[in-house]
Amino acid sequence: TNGAVNVYGLCGFSTHWPGGHCQGTPSLTLTFIQEIAQTPNLAIVMMNRGIDSPNVDEIWIDFRNAAIQMTEHLIEAGHRRIAFLAGPRNVWRAEERLLGYQEALSRHKLELDKSLVKHGQFDYESGYELGQELLTQGSDFTAVFASNDLMAIGCMTALQDNGISIPHDISVVGFDDIDLAFFVRPKLSTVYQPNYEMGAAAVRLIMERLRRERNVKTRQELTTRLVIRESMTTRAS
Repeated sequence: TNGAVNVYGLCGFSTHWPGGHCQGTPSLTLTFIQEIAQTPNLAIVMMNRGIDSPNVDEIWIDFRNAAIQMTEHLIEAGHRRIAFLAGPRNVWRAEERLLGYQEALSRHKLELDKSLVKHGQFDYESGYELGQELLTQGSDFTAVFASNDLMAIGCMTALQDNGISIPHDISVVGFDDIDLAFFVRPKLSTVYQPNYEMGAAAVRLIMERLRRERNVKTRQELTTRLVIRESMTTRAS
């Protein structure tokens, strides 16, 4: 559409801007991006968002498939009642992770319990509140998959504050693999998201354009991987 869209990242460098320019853009219109893409000597890369423009390169992460892999890892570890802490509604990367969770349940013929799906913000406070909410409603679950690591860590704290042992009682996993994931206790299992590689790839694509080494649109997908640490364990069926 031509309305406002959430853009996870937009990088641009111009020969007119000394040292170049890179800008994160939480909300721009696709029309605006298409218009500025016509600017001479300007190279643009969209990150985690598609656009119908031959002048704009794209780099993305398959969030849905990554969420499928993590959910299936929990299922294969014996978990059948998996709560999901989703990010904000109508945010593309949050919706993709939720869809991946739902698809994995469907593949394994597990019923989706909507009471186990909680929407919140991508922050620690929201994860804590949603963890408390899961406990208050008395839901039966053995694992929590949070849409990002801060939510997962907040949820872990809420569970621990209520005397729950992780992962002995409940397993918790996240998404992103931020530095803090390694230092919390127990260490957080999560999905590694290649942010550094994405930035490096964006700069490479931009420089190829500016140096006239390429004038054909490029689409590049980066891969994620599961990072299994201490916050999840197998569960007897």
